[in-house]
Amino acid sequence: VEVIEAKPAHCNSTLFFLDRGHGMVFTGDEFESAQTLMYDNSGNPDAPYDVKDRLDSLYENAKNLYALRDSYTYVLPNHNGTPMSVDYISDYMELVEAIYRGEAIIEDKLNHFFIEMDPKAPTLCRVRWNHVSIFIVKAELMKVYGTRK
Repeated sequence: VEVIEAKPAHCNSTLFFLDRGHGMVFTGDEFESAQTLMYDNSGNPDAPYDVKDRLDSLYENAKNLYALRDSYTYVLPNHNGTPMSVDYISDYMELVEAIYRGEAIIEDKLNHFFIEMDPKAPTLCRVRWNHVSIFIVKAELMKVYGTRK
């Protein structure tokens, strides 16, 4: 099993695990089939959270995993749809691109029972593209939404 370091996106530290022999990559909470949390819920005031950095990291992590797609058949997140198609990884890249183009779909209704119970829920939105979505602080998202044409 190979350990693949990832940039901070979903959380402040992430690792992927690639098992070429069995054709599996384990992505933790970084990539899920339904949605990924992209807001700081660490409670750590010393952990910097910059939305552009996090989105860029999500894109780079997806790009790096997608480049290895011939090494695995199964993408295995911690939860929310295991196993999932490799296509979800490219959908996450497209989501970030759509955010920067100002084309991603922003929904104020979260449609997620547990996220709606989060104390930060009133500040969050769901952003969708293709088959994936992220939960993110809407005010933070709007700082970068549509910044690249």
